[in-house]
This record gives sequence, C-alpha cells and structure tokens, in this order.
Amino acid sequence: MDYFSGVGSEGLIELKNKFKGLIERVKTLKDQDGHSERDNESLVESFYELLGYKRNNQIRFRTGHVDVLIQSEGEPKIVNEVKRRWGLHRGEKNVLRQAFGYASINAAPLVVITNGDYYALYNQEREGLGVEAKFEGEFYLSDLKEQDIKIIEILKKFSDTEEP
Repeated sequence: MDYFSGVGSEGLIELKNKFKGLIERVKTLKDQDGHSERDNESLVESFYELLGYKRNNQIRFRTGHVDVLIQSEGEPKIVNEVKRRWGLHRGEKNVLRQAFGYASINAAPLVVITNGDYYALYNQEREGLGVEAKFEGEFYLSDLKEQDIKIIEILKKFSDTEEP
C-alpha cells in the first residue's frame, strides 16, 4: 500500500505538505554557520518520525558506531550515516564504506547516507556486486520531485510493522 494517497503531482503536493515544517528546518540550518552533526541527526530523526517511526523505540542514536539506526520488531532495518556537510553526494567512497560496514555489522538491509536534506538509499539485498548495484535512489527534501515518492515509500515500509 502506498503511504501517500495521491498519484503524480497530487502525491507530490501531499509529500511536500507532510514535510513542510522539516523542509523549513533544513533551510534554517543551512543558513547557520558552525552547526554540529547532531543538528543534522535531529533532522533525520524528524524525517523518520514523519514517516511513522517512534522515537527511542524504532529510532535509535549512536548504536555502536551507527549515527541513526531504524529498527522494526527489534531488528535493525536502516543504517543512516549522517554527515553535517551540505555538499554530501553518493560518490563519496569513504562515507559509503563506513555506512556499508556498519550495516553489515548490524545486518541491516537498507543503508542511507544523509545530511538531513540529501538522502541516498542503498539496498544490500539487491543482486549484484558493488555499491552502485545496490543503489535505489536519492532525493533532497528541500527539492522534492514526483519520483522521490518511490524512495520515501521504501524507507517507510518498516514503520507499520511494530506495535505502538
């Protein structure tokens, strides 16, 4: 079942409305000098809360070396490697190596590198060798597009399975 009921541009409007306050927080933080990585982790936490995950239950901070870990039914599902740099992109091999290493240790199927605005999603269960074969997609909260709904749906899928 799709999380966002609208399709096409209607779904995009619904998505932007859902994340409107968070998008404003991203823009505000981008205008600040000297913010900390923890500020970016707070954006990521809010993103997952808006997707229906529960703080301190499904959203966990600093679990081992993982910045933000999403759990469902007590099992690791999404490892998020959070960076404070706004220029983060999916070609950063050191960040990817770090994120995939943590995901392997925790047996989490999904890997995300993010700064709270930019999200790049990888699925360890996809066939193929190498990181690029596991790439699902990327998006910017501050510049959402229709195709981003699919990626956000993948990130949302575990939030319905756990009891409140």
